[in-house]
Amino acid sequence: MTDEIKPMGRIKKGWIVTKSAWQVLKMDKELVMLPILSAVVSVITIVGFVATALAGAYLLVNSSISDTITISSRGGDILHLLAIFVIFLLTTFVVNFFGAAITYGAIERFRGNDPTVRSSVAAARRRIAPIAAFSLLTTTIGFALQTLEERVPLAGKIAVWLLNASWSIASMFAVPVIVMSDKTTGPFEATKKSVEIIKKTWGETAVSQIGIGIIQLFAILGWFALYVAVGATAFAIGGTTSMAIFIGTTVVMVVCLLIISIVFSTLSSIAKAAIFYYATTGESPEMFNKQLLREAMTPKKAKKIFG
Repeated sequence: MTDEIKPMGRIKKGWIVTKSAWQVLKMDKELVMLPILSAVVSVITIVGFVATALAGAYLLVNSSISDTITISSRGGDILHLLAIFVIFLLTTFVVNFFGAAITYGAIERFRGNDPTVRSSVAAARRRIAPIAAFSLLTTTIGFALQTLEERVPLAGKIAVWLLNASWSIASMFAVPVIVMSDKTTGPFEATKKSVEIIKKTWGETAVSQIGIGIIQLFAILGWFALYVAVGATAFAIGGTTSMAIFIGTTVVMVVCLLIISIVFSTLSSIAKAAIFYYATTGESPEMFNKQLLREAMTPKKAKKIFG
């Protein structure tokens, strides 16, 4: 692969990667359950934390202890920031945990095995401590950068955005490193190894993630165009029937968008797992284009960024 790839070339290669990931998903349809579980667990966790925090605050305010405790405005701000941090941390951990499970399931398929939701979750559970540590590191960095961004001028905001983007790229393969390592790998070591993989696979990593994102955008636009067409037809009909059609179409539209989001999230994770697998083993998954993965091993651009 040359350093410069024509825009159409990127889209075409992204389409090839998407189809390859789809082949894996067709073999292991249960993998799509993992993003669903991630979303459900995230909602339950956040609701549970918020409910507990509100209940604790209510009991404190209505107890005799509240007469002897005063919280300053600054103290209230700190508690508010702490609550937001905890919510971010819990959400990040859940996403990373199930992301690790998807990675394990995909790589097991690449190895010729038959993964299940249970085996994939079990693999992530065996690495729950380093996943939690990495989630804490990621949340701390993200939270610090977000807090800093709110307090600096435009030039500072741009610098913070670049730092955040660099961190996101550098840590892209940290979770696969953690879940697939034979030994327990800490967050800093996992990030270091992730950067090494990024240096080797910069071209294909960018193509796969951007390409799948473009295909997802086309899918969303297609559904939205259909939604607008049906909605316009419903209003042209008029009366009670048109309202029923509009409401029904809206419900279907929302459900379809959720399905598209879940499916493409899974495809993106599978593609990332394929790149990780090839970079660490030198073997191309049967479902993926070997030449495309081989051309990914062009570290020049990544070295310009990460040294």
